[in-house]
Amino acid sequence: MLYNISSWTLKELKDFTIPLAALQGCFLKILGYSPSGTEVEIDLGAECQDISGTLINNTIHVKSFKIYGDGSGYIYNYICKPIFKASKGYLKALVVFEGGDSINILKIGRPGWITMPLLAN
Repeated sequence: MLYNISSWTLKELKDFTIPLAALQGCFLKILGYSPSGTEVEIDLGAECQDISGTLINNTIHVKSFKIYGDGSGYIYNYICKPIFKASKGYLKALVVFEGGDSINILKIGRPGWITMPLLAN
């Protein structure tokens, strides 16, 4: 059984990029255009999410990344994990699963991504 994410608190985001090819099956919403690139929002299909950035040369330079609520457990395990493996840069978040059953620090950065449990029942 997959647990949904109750809370996601982004702690650090540095030069975090996602290649457009890693987002197969996801929807991109164009928010606007600027000289620095195309502002986009990524829809992974979760109830509550905030994933946005600037699209430059087939790479999304992520400005925000948050996912929680209904469907987030599935999205995290089967969509986010492959995206994390293809990403570059650094992301650190405090992730609480199902009302506190598991509390983790998620650290993503080269050479890979890790999840460090802080508290698990």
